Amino acid sequence: MSKHNCLTYTYQTLEQKGYKLPAEWRGYTKDDFEYFSNNASKLLARKVHISFFESFCTQVDEAKKDDIILTDTSVGVAINKYKYLTLRLRGGKPCLVDINKGDMIMRITDV
Repeated sequence: MSKHNCLTYTYQTLEQKGYKLPAEWRGYTKDDFEYFSNNASKLLARKVHISFFESFCTQVDEAKKDDIILTDTSVGVAINKYKYLTLRLRGGKPCLVDINKGDMIMRITDV
């Protein structure tokens, strides 16, 4: 995988931690990383990242390690109840971000 965005980075991070995530969703497969990378802004604007994680997660009120944090412009993996790790849309480097009150917190429940 040569290119990443916050969605593919989060997916890969969770897989590396041992979570079994859906290999297919709405016609996309986990091997479609190039498509996601080339269309990151469009997919975020359409809230595809939210729909994807809603398909196998439950929304919770407080984050814990490995929960998924969703905003209008990013997705990442919680490291604790205060911060999450994501990939910057521009620059492609991992960064820690504060979890804000309006962020959606999802917990993996159905895979």
